[in-house]
Amino acid sequence: MLDRGSFRAPDPMLAMPVLSLEVTRILEDLARFDMSWERLKRTQPEYLKRLRRIATVESVAASTSIEDAEVTNVDVSNLIVSPPQQPNL
Repeated sequence: MLDRGSFRAPDPMLAMPVLSLEVTRILEDLARFDMSWERLKRTQPEYLKRLRRIATVESVAASTSIEDAEVTNVDVSNLIVSPPQQPNL
């Protein structure tokens, strides 16, 4: 049996791995980032909404330019704000 402090794994495959200091620090950084992100979502939802819209517009415009379509960020933004209406069939 492997001894990891007070935990004894009956099978070596169930033993908790020992994390290096570097991995532990990276996990701590991720946890701090997650807490900051949650706080930002609570305190500034409109700011995040604007950032999401900008990212969407730029992503769509970039994707269409890859396909050799000439669509500007303004064109994409206008489509998002007021999409064309489908004709009633």
